[in-house]
Amino acid sequence: MKLSTNTSNYSTNINKAADFGIEDSDLSHIMGILRSQIYSDKLLAVIREYSTNAADANIEAGNDNPVDVQLPTIAKPELSFRDFGNGLSDDEVCNLYVKYGASTKRSSNDYTGCLGIGCKAGFAYGDDFRVVSFTRSHITTWHARIDESKRGTISMISKVDNINRPTGTEVIVAIRKDDINSCISKAQQFFKYWRVKPTSNEKLIDINIVESTDDWALQTFEDANQYRHGRHYGGASLVMGNICYPVDFNQLNINNDAGSLAQANSVILYAPTGAVDIAANRESLEYTDRTKNAIVAMTNNMLLDLVSRTNKSVKAATSRVQASITADKYAALIPGGIHKSIVSKCTWRGLPLISSIKFGKTNIRVHEQQKSWRSSDNVWRNKSGDAMSTSLTKYTKLCVYSDDKIANNNATRRIRTLQHESKNPQMERYYVIPRSRLDDVEPKLIPGDYIDLDTIEPLKANRTASTITNGNTQKPVRVNVCTLSPNTLKSARLSKEAPPTAMADGRFVYVPLDRFDWQGHEDWLDYLDQIQKAIRFLSGLSNSSTLTPVIHGVKKHHVKKLDNKWITLDAYLTELFATWEKTNRDQSKLYAQVTSKDSHFNYDPELANIIVNCDNQDIANYGRVLIHYHKNSSYYHGQPHISDRHNLTNLFSVLYRLKLIERSEYLLDMSKYMTRNYPLLDTVTIRSWAENKNDVANHIHKYINAVTI
Repeated sequence: MKLSTNTSNYSTNINKAADFGIEDSDLSHIMGILRSQIYSDKLLAVIREYSTNAADANIEAGNDNPVDVQLPTIAKPELSFRDFGNGLSDDEVCNLYVKYGASTKRSSNDYTGCLGIGCKAGFAYGDDFRVVSFTRSHITTWHARIDESKRGTISMISKVDNINRPTGTEVIVAIRKDDINSCISKAQQFFKYWRVKPTSNEKLIDINIVESTDDWALQTFEDANQYRHGRHYGGASLVMGNICYPVDFNQLNINNDAGSLAQANSVILYAPTGAVDIAANRESLEYTDRTKNAIVAMTNNMLLDLVSRTNKSVKAATSRVQASITADKYAALIPGGIHKSIVSKCTWRGLPLISSIKFGKTNIRVHEQQKSWRSSDNVWRNKSGDAMSTSLTKYTKLCVYSDDKIANNNATRRIRTLQHESKNPQMERYYVIPRSRLDDVEPKLIPGDYIDLDTIEPLKANRTASTITNGNTQKPVRVNVCTLSPNTLKSARLSKEAPPTAMADGRFVYVPLDRFDWQGHEDWLDYLDQIQKAIRFLSGLSNSSTLTPVIHGVKKHHVKKLDNKWITLDAYLTELFATWEKTNRDQSKLYAQVTSKDSHFNYDPELANIIVNCDNQDIANYGRVLIHYHKNSSYYHGQPHISDRHNLTNLFSVLYRLKLIERSEYLLDMSKYMTRNYPLLDTVTIRSWAENKNDVANHIHKYINAVTI
């Protein structure tokens, strides 16, 4: 590549001068800077310099073959670059790889190289690399290394006859194993801007080009939400000699429409070799006046091309509305301001294009697909809303239905057909206009502007159903049944419809569903994991969720088809709790006392004895009886004689939440009574007592019996 030079001559009357130079003793220091310190990304420098040198060698030899790049693997941790040029003579190797500043490419813009630094880039990453030259007569292998002088040397290590190998040069750099993945990633990102990709042992990725010329390209990205949530900003890219340079818009000082293209990272500008100035390390552009003027010229030409192409595309439209939608082709790729400028310069049959549609004084329905940020299943779901207007884009779908013949929900099913058949349903929005309101729409629509839903078949629901035998009729009936599992996202709690799973006694537990909620008990399924834990405790099961009976969800209009083998979840819990009470008498007595509707507390020695001596002190804890022995319940964590504390607390919390047992004021009255009549209990520290609970009981009873009530 030709370098930009200034050959101005200056006259002076100074009669004493000296030439700049480098002392021999300083050469190792200067060379160390040139080969290493100028690169911010040393591994990328190796990839960039040797691959572009290889491409230059192919061009010099008139060879159209792609270069070959072998990326490192664990088995062979080497990075190699092979061109198919003329190869290098011994003198050329010694001059080019040893002499800093030496280059054969400054006389032509056909080549990317010019600085005479890049072929030493291997020293930026490590202390040595190999060069293999394939000439017509010989294959010569050279070893470049940093020696004691710190200047670097290159030595021939072998020379053999070339029998049938193609000419060219190969550079081989050893890669540290920790850098293998990084090396592959950097190479894939670097080579994606090459129009002719190298051959390689790894797959090299491509950019997703939407539209391009020899001078520019527009790329798109794999984010389906990009159109809805803003254009891609961050700066354009400029590719020159296969190297992609980021464009720093702030350096350009451009305020016109064309300059705004330099802000979009979807824009790629292709510059002729030598058209702009680059930094010495070839990592960025040098923002000289020459570079700025070149970028301004390229963006102006691109703007003219975009206007011309937009005008050409809208000519074939059959209506002004369709022309306006067609003109939206670049909206998702470039900044909004520049897109509006392009559209404003376009016309359809002499008329300006339309930017929006108004539906009248009342809303219409709009359907789209969205993915909740909380969703863990990566599934797009149908959403609907209201709209009074919309901008015209290529994703705007205007739909009309005969509201005197088709019900609104039937029109929605026809929209589902369109979404099902669409190649890009996540981006499209469907605006459903009743035919009776067509006259309210501005501007007026003609049949070619909208989709006639009357001609679209409704999408059949893709549902499965379980066949069960109804006990009353003894006939098989189809019921939509799913299984429920805890999840913060309501829709994610429901599985796909599946055959029901019976408990050991042959019955099925279910909740009637109203969409995603328990019918009549909205948001109770928020506590489904606590409910399942309570079921396991009452059933004497382990904490394994696999042993918990399956809780089914049944759509509310299918509940009437169920027979007596199906039991509601709240009825099943009530049944389990009643059985548990019979086998836990002390706990049941305490439960009966603390849930008594009589809010007045009377001291009961038998109750106090249960509280103190009960094997399961958690019954007292759950009630939060505020005598100190129980108020300081945190002291009991980890004590061997305390069991199922959390299960009991969870159990009664669930029962209260589901309103299967009643609350009372008894506990509050009891705590106030005990604190008022036995204040010294608040001074007792449980840690100072023996672990024997009988000692605890004796101390409490001794104190209580000594006080006159």
